[in-house]
Amino acid sequence: MSGPNLRWILLVFTVLLVPLSHSTAADSLRNPYYQPQKVYEFAEHLYREGEYVRAAGEFRSLFHRYPSSSADSLWLRLGLCYYRAGQYSESSEITGDLLQKSDSDGSAFGPAYSLMVFNYLHQNNYAGIDSLSRSVTEGKKREMDNGKYFVLQGVSSFYAMNWEHAEGQFTAALRDYTLQEPLRVLTQDYLRSLKKIGNLKEKKPAIAGGLSALIPGLGKVYLGRPGDALFSFVTIGVLGYNAYSSFSSQGFGSVYGWLNAIPAISFYFGNVYGSVTGAFIHNRQQINNIMENVEFPEESYFIRNY
Repeated sequence: MSGPNLRWILLVFTVLLVPLSHSTAADSLRNPYYQPQKVYEFAEHLYREGEYVRAAGEFRSLFHRYPSSSADSLWLRLGLCYYRAGQYSESSEITGDLLQKSDSDGSAFGPAYSLMVFNYLHQNNYAGIDSLSRSVTEGKKREMDNGKYFVLQGVSSFYAMNWEHAEGQFTAALRDYTLQEPLRVLTQDYLRSLKKIGNLKEKKPAIAGGLSALIPGLGKVYLGRPGDALFSFVTIGVLGYNAYSSFSSQGFGSVYGWLNAIPAISFYFGNVYGSVTGAFIHNRQQINNIMENVEFPEESYFIRNY
């Protein structure tokens, strides 16, 4: 096909398709299902059904088509969609932008701050929580309710294992007479857990290691692991006895003696090291057992009406 003919064909298609595309775009705008209220209602329906990722897509579509509809409360809703979908990084990005907005009103600041803390908690980003809390002014604390603020700080310090600070924050929260009953009960539960942690009888790593150095396996008995203690005692004892017997009869040139002595020495020092680390693990496990029995607070306690 010659060049001029091809250009004429393209021109005809352009003339026919451009009005059609404008008509399609106009029809989509006139379609009631593309109106902001309808898009919002559909997004809310998806959110209530637990389809959080799809709901987030609809909210983003709403912001893209109608920038004037991007109120703080809707951005917070978008952050909640990602949070409940387990996409904490995306939720943090949305919520962080919301917190930095100079026009973020008082009603949105408290829930946004709370959501940011929950995102950081799920990411074990305790440094982020600390930095965030330092940026909150006294006025902003009052906007979000002092009691809720102290509970959030207490929960953050609890999971960061900063026990003293956690206790101080929870105690301060209970002084707020406006603190809602579910949060008051939760706070008291955390304080009871802190008391249990404070009353734990920790195993001393130095004692565990010293006992195992004195008698192989004795440190494991101290840690409450008699099975491991028996294995260590028998293994090191048998290997040590075989090495001693061989060296006594054949001297230090005995191959059989060294085949027993080298594993015996390795097991001996490994047993001492295992007892020391076992004490740390034992102590941490006791704390974990207490922490796992505490109810992780629901974000709905702090983010209501959104």
